[in-house]
Amino acid sequence: MYSHRHFPNQKPNEHILMFLRRHWLEVLKIALTNICLAAIPIIFFVIIYNYTNYFESDIIAALIVLLGSAFYLFVILYAFTNFVDYYLDVWIVTNQRIINILSHIHQFDFLMIILKCFVEFISIFKIIFN
Repeated sequence: MYSHRHFPNQKPNEHILMFLRRHWLEVLKIALTNICLAAIPIIFFVIIYNYTNYFESDIIAALIVLLGSAFYLFVILYAFTNFVDYYLDVWIVTNQRIINILSHIHQFDFLMIILKCFVEFISIFKIIFN
């Protein structure tokens, strides 16, 4: 990790003036996005519970709870990847240069993780129901 005094490839007589990250509103944007995503299963649950009789069957109720839990795991993963992307993007301003350090976590990587989790989820269902 980078300290506030030294960083890799620091030149002789180079002093750090500022150690910067993106604005804190980016963290607020990440938090609000994840709160909205987290509200989706709750709204879905209220609609299903009030307007259908799916919860009378134990198997369907368990499946709905399982899918909701899987969705929340994806929301947590999405929040974590966005926060790590925010935290690892750093600008170091020295008396000789400006250094931009990016974490390179892309949405494509997140989608590949979701795809891998989905394939594992389907394979678990095949094992359980066969």
